[in-house]
Amino acid sequence: MTYDVIIIGAGPAGSAVSTLLAREGLRALLLEKSRFPREKLCGEFITPDCLNVFDRLGVSELIFDAGAKMIDRWTLFSPDGRGVDVPMEWIADGHRHAIGISRARMDLILLERAKEAGVDAREGFHVSPRLLRENGTIFIEGKTGGEIVERFSAPVVIDASGRNGVFSNQIAQRTSRLGGSRLFGCKVHLRAVEGMRGIGELFFYRDGYGGMCDVENDRTNLCFITTEATLREAKGDREKLLDMTMRSNPAARRRLRDAVVDGEWVGTGPITYGRKGHPPGVISIGDAGAFIDPFTGSGILLALGSAELAAEVIRQAFSDGVRDAGAIAERYDQLHRARFVWRFRACALLRAVEGMKGIGELFFYRDGYGGMCDVENDRTNLCFITTEATLREAKGDREKLLDLTMRSNPAARRRLRDAVVDGEWVGTGPITYGRKGHPPGVISIGDAGAFIDPFTGSGILLALGSAELAAEVIRQAFSAGVRDAGAIAERYDQLHRARFAWRFRACALLRAVAFNSTARNALVSMLTRHKWLVKLMAAGAIQRRTYPRSARFRA
Repeated sequence: MTYDVIIIGAGPAGSAVSTLLAREGLRALLLEKSRFPREKLCGEFITPDCLNVFDRLGVSELIFDAGAKMIDRWTLFSPDGRGVDVPMEWIADGHRHAIGISRARMDLILLERAKEAGVDAREGFHVSPRLLRENGTIFIEGKTGGEIVERFSAPVVIDASGRNGVFSNQIAQRTSRLGGSRLFGCKVHLRAVEGMRGIGELFFYRDGYGGMCDVENDRTNLCFITTEATLREAKGDREKLLDMTMRSNPAARRRLRDAVVDGEWVGTGPITYGRKGHPPGVISIGDAGAFIDPFTGSGILLALGSAELAAEVIRQAFSDGVRDAGAIAERYDQLHRARFVWRFRACALLRAVEGMKGIGELFFYRDGYGGMCDVENDRTNLCFITTEATLREAKGDREKLLDLTMRSNPAARRRLRDAVVDGEWVGTGPITYGRKGHPPGVISIGDAGAFIDPFTGSGILLALGSAELAAEVIRQAFSAGVRDAGAIAERYDQLHRARFAWRFRACALLRAVAFNSTARNALVSMLTRHKWLVKLMAAGAIQRRTYPRSARFRA
């Protein structure tokens, strides 16, 4: 049988994209190996952004009727049990709360909506990983139970079969590790977990983290990540595993005191983060295309967001008469990178890297922050930010200014106890963050084009990165015979936003924390007691130095 699009996998991504394509009048075939409802390993914490997609799919009322629990705040606990609250309204976009609902229930609702939209959905169908191609058509083969092989064809195939999906064995993947050990995930539902109403919780411990939130039917989801070494040490004893992981955090130990397991344990691994490859001409969405760190709570959002993106790319292509699977998949990949790269880069800030040989230090105080690091000739750089009000209060007295700023932090005061000034003071301001305008036809690079928060240490990187970008754009333009300054500057601006937008967004979030004493103190308290997490935050310096094909000028 022939369809317009074949979708493999009926999780949130597959069911959502099927529904959207069917609404556009396209013939969609949805193939799923399991029979619903079924459990999946997931934190089952659904962010506010996901609820906007549920609205567009028309399933919000069904989700709440199924017993979804509203979550108004998220609490993060350091390994010693200290916590900081994150109200959902801080990350809300439309809806001001998150929800908790089991994947078994949510996925069934989304699949039923796809069927109602006219999707030909077949459960219990096992797809062969072998793709056949002929004259611009892709053929999919598989079985439902028996020995009879069925074949379907379509110009476009979408892989939504999950992290270890139907084509995963054909794609080389780099396994993520912590302390040299591979990472694995575990999930189970609990009963008798008291005090969880309206909240979700994330607990850090020695070699991982885990979360809890209420779902329907008076149950609580417990989902956590740990290392292969810890799993081996537990030797299959789940109580011992909980003692070594979740219950090693005092706050989680109190929460789990009276908990009773309700259901089967689910596990997965080893875990691989980031974007994945895919067979040529196949659009990979959800976890099949990219797996994001679970602590962000963005897994379902990435699934639904990539589904909407794929549906829109296919709709536009078909409207333009384009049926070339390779061209459609390439366009989807470009837009996926542009839309989600900042999320993956932000997650990289909290993923393992090796430490530094020397040290640098960043100190927060009442109205700003400052940093120190050694430079050449046995000198140390001191650089700090403060407010105009503090400068006026100091009245030009630099010692008083240091007392009001850096030395108001006890750690900085100890560090500066014997310090001697060696050189002239340098000042600047007022400071303006973010991208700036520029005269028409002028390419502005470095701080002339955008100023990034100094505490990220990215100022020089932004300068050098924008310089490389400008040089490449100009080279491509001149090679194509383009000398229009306005066109060249416009192309540079487009690529600059695509490349650096994630940094400025991450900085906006960190800036809000840095100048909010409650949030700042809680964050620093967590980091000072969670040494491996501090070490992970160094990962943000990685920059992509390739330029998309769409960036190149053509004569």
